[in-house]
Amino acid sequence: MSRREGMADSEWRAEAEAFIHHFVGPTKRDRYLSRPELLSEGISHDLEAHLDAKCAIVVTGHVHDSESLIAGLFAATGNIEHGYCLVAGGWCPKHWRDRRKVPIAELRTNLVWWNGDVLFTFANASAAYFAAEAMKGSTRALLIADKAQRARTLRVLDTVQGPLDKDAPRKPR
Repeated sequence: MSRREGMADSEWRAEAEAFIHHFVGPTKRDRYLSRPELLSEGISHDLEAHLDAKCAIVVTGHVHDSESLIAGLFAATGNIEHGYCLVAGGWCPKHWRDRRKVPIAELRTNLVWWNGDVLFTFANASAAYFAAEAMKGSTRALLIADKAQRARTLRVLDTVQGPLDKDAPRKPR
């Protein structure tokens, strides 16, 4: 599916608009609502500056893996069956661009979804995962719309964290 066809996808547009309402800061919300396709253009250079920081939980690859991120998402949203790929990065499998709904089972086994230039939404865009590789560094964040759900997610992430390699520092339990 080409980018143009993806933008015409009504399900993609509904997810994108829900994401924009929940997570894009008020000063840029109208810009993105008028052109949701901007979400897929220059994500690492543009969107990060426009996200509502109060909704973000910054995560790092040295502490969290896809399993702990999914545990955090479950804490925020309940039992989710799939993620919706709004923006597929260069490392993402092609079929994620064609078939935007990606089952959680596939996200558990395929580690690329939480690496570099991706935007996934969960539970009708009430939660999202954003990763961007910019020239000055990288950003990875879970975005949770509800304050109480963010607190639950933080508690879960604190208890399930596990380093990806043996040399990564462990947080005392």
